[in-house]
Amino acid sequence: MREATYRVKKSISRPSADLITAYRGISPATAYEVMGKRGAMNSTIRPIYSGMRVCGPAVTVNAHIGDSLMILKAITVAAGGDVIVADVGDSREAVCWGGTSSTAGKSRGIEGFVCNGTVRDGLQIKELAFPVFARGLSVKGTVKESLGWINHSISIGGVTVSPGDLILGNDDGVVVIPRGLVEQLLPVCLEFEEKTRRSEKRMSEGESVLEILGYDKLLRGKGLT
Repeated sequence: MREATYRVKKSISRPSADLITAYRGISPATAYEVMGKRGAMNSTIRPIYSGMRVCGPAVTVNAHIGDSLMILKAITVAAGGDVIVADVGDSREAVCWGGTSSTAGKSRGIEGFVCNGTVRDGLQIKELAFPVFARGLSVKGTVKESLGWINHSISIGGVTVSPGDLILGNDDGVVVIPRGLVEQLLPVCLEFEEKTRRSEKRMSEGESVLEILGYDKLLRGKGLT
């Protein structure tokens, strides 16, 4: 019983509600660039439909391939606004989430679901407007019988995810901001996006993209004028 209890950590540290709200206007690409091109899950993990966005603290799950028991448990552990992030073993076939899970998650105010496996009931998920990021769709279901881990660090899409890390996702993919960097990274992200807007405004007014970004000097240094 003690071992089973240790598998599930119900108490985690999350970024403040104000920080999470502020990050809703930040793109995953911005966070990735500001972190020195780090934190991006590989491109196999993407929204199952265009237009999905997610922003919230991670509740992590480590589940066996083809077994969604611990993912169902995570729905009852996660708080409103959380993003369930599941390592299900990089399966391209065995489904770990679907319409029933999305209905249950949305009813609890869960922000979204991210996994390195596949999901099904894509049309139902789209109609629910519940953000799901996965390797794709599959019809194959799962069993529900094996214990795994909830709110322990996992590795998914080439990135380590710890409970409470901030998850940002849109059509470009998913980026993970470590919990300890969330506050200090916000002003840098805001400055980066404001600088980008100013540059793009100048481009729209006819200025050279090379001159604005400074690549004209780089090209001249390489002998290309």
